[in-house]
Amino acid sequence: MKLICTPLSKKAMSLLDVDACPSTLLERLLLTNSEYLQLEKSGLFNIINTSLIKNIDDYEDEYIVAHKELEQMLKILKKHSLPENPKLLEKLISINELALDKETGVFFYF
Repeated sequence: MKLICTPLSKKAMSLLDVDACPSTLLERLLLTNSEYLQLEKSGLFNIINTSLIKNIDDYEDEYIVAHKELEQMLKILKKHSLPENPKLLEKLISINELALDKETGVFFYF
């Protein structure tokens, strides 16, 4: 199972850094293998990686915490389409918006 999450506070984000953050302090999106493959095949991760100089990939952990990068990722997500699973893209957008609102970040654990 792959996980994308957003800490709900700065304290939660610091706990996440030391792998001590309870799940109640996170907004979590657990991806099935099928959902992960849909996102990967759509090219979304490649676009984010190239635009933000990140490495969102299988067997990699990555995070986006800078406000400008979160804004840029949100623009990418809103321009992207995922016809086979639009609800999944909506969930990613929601997590990104929450990270901006809470001034935390989006963390990818693959």
